[in-house]
Amino acid sequence: MDPMYEKPSEIVGTPHPRSVHCYCAFHESKGHCTETCRSLRALIEKFIENWKLVHFLASQRGQQGFGQNPQPEEQRSQPLRYREEPRERMERPRECDREPIYSVQRPPKMRKYEDQIIGFSNEDFVGVSLPHSDALVVTLAIANHNIHRVLVDTGSSADIIYKSAFELMSIDQGKVVRTMGPLVGFFGEQVLPMGAIELPVMAGTSPRKKTIKVKFLVVDGRSAYNVILGRPALNDLGAITSTRHLCMKFLTDLGVRVVEGDQNSKLEV
Repeated sequence: MDPMYEKPSEIVGTPHPRSVHCYCAFHESKGHCTETCRSLRALIEKFIENWKLVHFLASQRGQQGFGQNPQPEEQRSQPLRYREEPRERMERPRECDREPIYSVQRPPKMRKYEDQIIGFSNEDFVGVSLPHSDALVVTLAIANHNIHRVLVDTGSSADIIYKSAFELMSIDQGKVVRTMGPLVGFFGEQVLPMGAIELPVMAGTSPRKKTIKVKFLVVDGRSAYNVILGRPALNDLGAITSTRHLCMKFLTDLGVRVVEGDQNSKLEV
């Protein structure tokens, strides 16, 4: 039994002649009706003030659960609602209709990060040697390997990984799928890829990071870079680049992530 509950004392005094047929289930005696019992009303209000009637709270679909953001005190002190019944219908005790007393507020909507605008400012020049005409070269995690000298090239229609870097990653070459079409260079020269392979690429670090699947063309040739990240991967990543600021930015589940370029990167995997 709840320690707040005290057994009511007997009804004092002679019942009013009009109330001899009214029964109070709370006092377990005649004299007045349960619906008009002041002692019961006071006890219920006491339980409400101490949040003892949680199971009577209204639970509407889509609304916040109880206990997260209760309403202010002035909204919680609402009076109980009683229904008046004719005297002749109160000869026998009846249960009060249980009605919702409180409504629970909907939690505020969280801001969607996809609504944020990606931009560049003078703060992005920190660590950049000016003036410069350098390409945007970054480091990315490709198939659980930190790959340096990744050229971010918005002018490339393909994502390329060079054979020298691919072999150092110890990936089974049997996973490389042969392709039919050649790559065409700036001057019209053609290079036939060894094949294509899909690898996971993670940009950024925890907690702001993003992982995508990239279909790389494996090319056997000499290059100053290990990987060329072209438009297909950049679009899947949702990356916005700035060669002047030497960085690229993209949205993650926790906001905007900045991947800075390295002006002093070495040719290494």
